[in-house]
Amino acid sequence: MNLEQRTEQVAGDGREFLKTTVGLEYKAAGITLKGSAFTGDVVKGGTAVYRDTDGLFIPVAAEATAPFAGACLTAHAVKRSATGNPIVGVIVAASADRTRCTGVTDAFAEYVRNRINFDL
Repeated sequence: MNLEQRTEQVAGDGREFLKTTVGLEYKAAGITLKGSAFTGDVVKGGTAVYRDTDGLFIPVAAEATAPFAGACLTAHAVKRSATGNPIVGVIVAASADRTRCTGVTDAFAEYVRNRINFDL
């Protein structure tokens, strides 16, 4: 296990997925993503994720159904590693633009409707 700190610059795609910062809440300390569950080199900000049975967070699949334990949106882009599990900040309450988020299904939107609003 490599515990050395490292910093990597990840360029975002310039998409702003939040509609407003009013009522915005972050989860303290962030979450750990299951790197092998994601595709591509970068996990985008605004990606819908939830906690899997092993405690790591995975993306919401199109066929996934509630409950979504720990459901949230990634707060920023993070580089994915095939051999590691990246840590990312997450948003647990907000007003977000569903068309600019990644992986938000009807089931996910319904499950988080009291915390994350996609209707404004």
